Amino acid sequence: MHKRLFGIVTAILAVAVFLSTQPAGAAASYSREQLKARADVIAFNVSLPKFMSIYSHSKSGIDTRFNWSGYDGCSLPREIKPIASRWDKLFTNACYRHDFGYRNYGNGLALASDQTYKDKIDSEFLRNMRYTCAKRVATSDRGNC
Repeated sequence: MHKRLFGIVTAILAVAVFLSTQPAGAAASYSREQLKARADVIAFNVSLPKFMSIYSHSKSGIDTRFNWSGYDGCSLPREIKPIASRWDKLFTNACYRHDFGYRNYGNGLALASDQTYKDKIDSEFLRNMRYTCAKRVATSDRGNC
């Protein structure tokens, strides 16, 4: 609990310091550390609805440096698509966040392309799916979710 809170506070402070040092309207050149600090906030430290707001408005500032294109939502293996299609649209937002993580930590910007971050991105994906089930699925059907 303390470790996660410390991580959130650290990420918020990093972004606050970054934003306070950027001149208004400047064509900014961002360091790898600044990009990683902002990616950490987007991928792990904001709610899923806040992530979707950032996703929808990623056209300015540091956020333009991230890979936001080609997100395909929940790509499912052909074998399970017929039985999982019911849930496919339900989890689209969680899948977009997962795509953000893989594209920007992994092959895209390669901010932290290692097993630790892959596991962290996958854990956040599961957390976001559980959040979605709790918010959008009837209590009687949550066991299936």
